[in-house]
Formats: sequence, C-alpha cells, structure tokens
Amino acid sequence: GFVIFISARLAIAVSLLLTAIHLFHKFKNNKKNLALFIVGLIALLALIINNPIFKERFKIQEGFKIDLEKTLAYEPRYVIYPCAVDLIINDVPFSGFNGRDKVQTKLNECYVKRIEREKKQKYYLNRNFGSHNALFNFTLYGGFFGTLFFMFLMLYPIFSKNFPRFTNGMIWIFISFYAFQNLLPSNHGAIFFGIFYLYYYKYSLRINNYDQVDKSAS
Repeated sequence: GFVIFISARLAIAVSLLLTAIHLFHKFKNNKKNLALFIVGLIALLALIINNPIFKERFKIQEGFKIDLEKTLAYEPRYVIYPCAVDLIINDVPFSGFNGRDKVQTKLNECYVKRIEREKKQKYYLNRNFGSHNALFNFTLYGGFFGTLFFMFLMLYPIFSKNFPRFTNGMIWIFISFYAFQNLLPSNHGAIFFGIFYLYYYKYSLRINNYDQVDKSAS
C-alpha cells in the first residue's frame, strides 16, 4: 500500500509480478482458478497498457509504437545516470564528496556539459536533479564503503537461508525501488526504510530465538 501511495512505478510493477507468481503457484493445481487468474491478469495488463498516463509516459503512438527518441528526451535519468556514473568513476573520493551542495554542484556542472538545448539545461539546473538512485547517492555521499554496507544490509536476508521467501520478495521490491529513486533523504524515504528495518529486525529476533531454543535443546 505504501509503495502505491508514493507512486513508485517499478516497485509497483515488481509487487504485481511477485503477487502474480505467488497466485500462479497457488492455483496451478486448480485448472478453473488458474484459468480465471490468467484471464484476470491479461485484463489487468490490457488496462495498464491502454491507460492514457502510461501511453503519455512512454510516448506511445497509434498502433502502440513507442517513440524511443522522445521517451529518452523526456526522461531525466537518461541524463542524470551518465553524469552520476562519470562522477563515481572519475571524480568521487573514496569517502565521498563533502556534503550535498558539493554533490549537486558536480552534477549541475555535468548537466551543463551534456545538455545542448539552453531551455532544457536551465530546467535541469533549476530543478537541481539529484542522482535518482540510492546506490549512486550512497557512493557520492559516503564513498564506496557506505555503498557496500548498504548493499550488504539489503542483500543479506536474500542469501540467508533463515529468512522466509516472503521477506526476500519484499526486499526485492525495496531494491527495485532504490535502483531508480533516491528517496532515503526525504520524509517518505525515512518511513520507507523504517518499514523495511522493522520487518527485518522482527525476523532477525525470531531467527535468534529459534537458534537459542535449538542450542538449549541440544
């Protein structure tokens, strides 16, 4: 519900995909329910694809032809990500840049170099577009150590056998969201991370309790 509330498109898509996979496994032994599920899924996809906002977002013309050039021209990440990657590869100190203003100044300098049209250039500078990616943001602010620590925090439950599959699904939703958004410095981001951390902490306590019971029993 929170993912839908903050309109995180990719996270919503991952949520729907994980739900579809879960329902498919649930109904695969019941042909009637499976058929109804597939029909419902097709109907939902048709509604999404025919949504005017979806068409406008991806510059879909008649016949569902996507105008790739226009889509990229209106997509800020097409400019932001190359600038962020360029800074990370060539310019970022090991411990990251000193403060938000320094990061934004570096990104703005890159926008000026990359954007030829003056009107579009002013738009990017006035909006002060950030990295739009949590991993890029951690690297720019905290260096590579901060990014590795963040990645470990996110990926550990996925590779741990003790965490349930549902936990892994939730974490993939968070990862998909952080890959295209940098919401952590905002109020919504604090709430978003709080939801993840409390859920993670709850299962960590449960796993520790199970381990203590096993040790005492042995």
